[in-house]
Amino acid sequence: MKKIVNITYILLATVLYTGCYDDLGNYEYATLPEMSIKLEEQYTTFIGDEFVVEPEFSKYILDNQDDFSYEWLVKGEVISTEKNCNAIIGLTPKLYQYSALRITENSTDRVAYTTFNLQVESQFKNGWMILGEKDGKSCLNYLRSDNKYYQNLYKAINNEDLPGSPGQINEHWFSWSSLLGQIFISFNESPYYVELDGSSFNKMATAETEFVGAVPENLNPYYAYSVDKLDYLVSENGIYTRPNDSYNSAYQSYKYPSYKLPGDYKLSRKNTRGDIVFGNEIVAFDEKSDSYLMMDTRGILSEMNTSYDTEPVFSPNDMDAEILGINYAGAKGWSGYYVVGLVREKGSGQIKVQRFSLSGWGLKTFMSESENILPGQDQLSANAQFEVCRNRPYVYITSGSKLFRYNHIENTQPVEVKDFGAGSEIQAFSIDLSGMVGGVILKTGSVCDFMTLDLEIANEGNVLFHQENVLDQGVSVFYKVGDLWDYY
Repeated sequence: MKKIVNITYILLATVLYTGCYDDLGNYEYATLPEMSIKLEEQYTTFIGDEFVVEPEFSKYILDNQDDFSYEWLVKGEVISTEKNCNAIIGLTPKLYQYSALRITENSTDRVAYTTFNLQVESQFKNGWMILGEKDGKSCLNYLRSDNKYYQNLYKAINNEDLPGSPGQINEHWFSWSSLLGQIFISFNESPYYVELDGSSFNKMATAETEFVGAVPENLNPYYAYSVDKLDYLVSENGIYTRPNDSYNSAYQSYKYPSYKLPGDYKLSRKNTRGDIVFGNEIVAFDEKSDSYLMMDTRGILSEMNTSYDTEPVFSPNDMDAEILGINYAGAKGWSGYYVVGLVREKGSGQIKVQRFSLSGWGLKTFMSESENILPGQDQLSANAQFEVCRNRPYVYITSGSKLFRYNHIENTQPVEVKDFGAGSEIQAFSIDLSGMVGGVILKTGSVCDFMTLDLEIANEGNVLFHQENVLDQGVSVFYKVGDLWDYY
């Protein structure tokens, strides 16, 4: 929203009003109605980007613009002396930095100014990470929140190609941290993975730098998460844990031991972090026991505590099923949250939608909430994908060229959101933090496009952004949140 500011100016002879600003000096002021400027109350820019502002000046200023000098100030530092601001921002990311435009009428030495807030964000704070293959190599592209697109961002930043065949992406944070989350990218060949700085996308660590001694054989990592004082690395051959320095907010302060957590288990790539801000749980699925399991601050892999689930709708253990999708679905009171999982029974092939909650201020207890057979599943392809929406009662389902929306609370027939047409295939789909925008890697012929879709019911399926020929093969799309507290 714009504000119209009646600019104040210094009256050298007569004192009408006195004010004091730490960054702008001590002046005597009077209101001059014909000297006004229209500015936004707040602007947002990114580190390293051009900060461009073109104010709307009053007729008096425009008629005499050659008689004015201009200073754009942020925290008392002059960043531009042009009438329209055009400056490269190199400040530390920070909310609500006190800023001002100060103008001086040179012939009279009258000084006028108006203030605004400037929010400076990390260049890559949040946006869409688009992972796949291009020209026979792994490729990570990025669409920033302001729709600025970066092709092969990893190589542009690190001056090297990603190793191996791309697997999947996840983001992880220290508990209660103000740091941007780190990005974990896995690959399909053991033991490759990379950790990226969430602010710069610089490579921070690889398997070769993360272990005490030699990298374990057949590591093949899937994902990494941080909970309070502990990091988890989940791989095909087991789980590795290490302490983390969350107190000093320092990633990679410790190394993983070369031994894994004991037990007869093999976790799926499908998983979900619990409540990001107030929880410390990772909900996983064991492909050997066909059970939901949990990792938390104890550094162990445990079964669900079902002691309070006295009238169970379903059991989280020994389900004789494979996991198709799982995600945090929303808060339950002050100390709990819901999770929605989709499983396919190995015998009947039926897809079931399971909703359960985890509650408690300490170690969470499990409660089965509902289990339904997914309606209309016979219209889905064998490799259909399922994305559970946060804080909305929907599961989005991709099947071939089609995208569907299913209400897991009402258990109604899935609704077709969009059909991209014959010859097209949705290779990857994900949902942003708001639940109102979806990211799609769409393959048509031999190339993949990336687009974002409006998921608000009134405009559902409308294309918001479209970038052509971003990949040859799409693997994963993931919305990077950046700031842990945006989940709050």
